[in-house]
Amino acid sequence: LGQFRVDSHKTQVYDHNTRVPMIIAGPNVTHNSKLEFVASMVDLGPTILDLALAGVSDLTSSMDGLSFAPLLSGIGSSNSGSGSNSTSGISPNGGWKDTALVEYHSIRIKDTVSVCNGLSGSELEDYVSAYGYRSTDDSGQPLVCELGLQNHHIHDGPNNTFAAIRVINATQDTDLLFAVFADVNNPKAWDFAEDELNYFELYDVTSDYYMQNNIYPKASEAMKKALMARLQAALRCKGRSQCHNALENNGALNAKRFDQEP
Repeated sequence: LGQFRVDSHKTQVYDHNTRVPMIIAGPNVTHNSKLEFVASMVDLGPTILDLALAGVSDLTSSMDGLSFAPLLSGIGSSNSGSGSNSTSGISPNGGWKDTALVEYHSIRIKDTVSVCNGLSGSELEDYVSAYGYRSTDDSGQPLVCELGLQNHHIHDGPNNTFAAIRVINATQDTDLLFAVFADVNNPKAWDFAEDELNYFELYDVTSDYYMQNNIYPKASEAMKKALMARLQAALRCKGRSQCHNALENNGALNAKRFDQEP
C-alpha cells in the first residue's frame, strides 16, 4: 500500500499491489526450494485438491485455475516443452502458463469531487469508513473537501475499473503488463468490450519496473491486436482447458514481436 500516492486499499493494477510471495509447505513439497512461475489465486483451489486427492482431475476440470502441484513436487516444469502428464494443471504439451489475469470493478460509483459536493450525514460517514480517507475533520468529512481538493492523495474512482494481463516469460524475454480501463457506471463496459473502454496502458516491466512509461501509444498495431486477443480470451474462458489455452506460453506475445511504430 502507498505506491502511486494511493494511501488506502489495494485497488491498483500495478505490480506493487498485485504481486505477492507465496509460501507453501506440506507433504511432497520439495523442501527449501524456490520456484518461479506465474500463478494467481484462481489456481489455489485446484492445487489444494490435487495435493489432497492425489491427482484426481474430475473435480477441477470445471475450474478456471490450474493445479501447480506437479511443480511443487518437482515432477513438472514451468518451461514450455517439458513437464508431467498431470491432467489437472500442466499442459498436455508440457508447458505452464506465462500469463495471469487481473480484474477489478471499482466499488466507488462517485469520485472525490462528487463526494465533497453531494454527500452528508450518515451517508458520508459510511463512505469515509468504506474507502479509508486518511484525514477527516471534526464532522467526519474528508479534509480534502475543506482544502478545495488541492494537494490531496488520489483515491479509488469509478473509472479505475480494469482488466489486465501480466505476462512473464523469461525464456522469451517477455515481461509485460497490459491493462484496459472502463467506468463502472457504464454497464456496457462490464465485460470490457473494446469499444466501451476509456484508455489503455502497456508497460515493459523489465526496463520500467515502476511502470511510469506507458508505451501503448507507440506499440505496433499487430502487438495491440495480440494483447487484446489474449486479454479477451482470458476474460471469456471457462474451465481448465479453455483457460490454460488462453494463458499458456504460446509465443504470441514474445518481446521480439514488440516492435514499436515510428
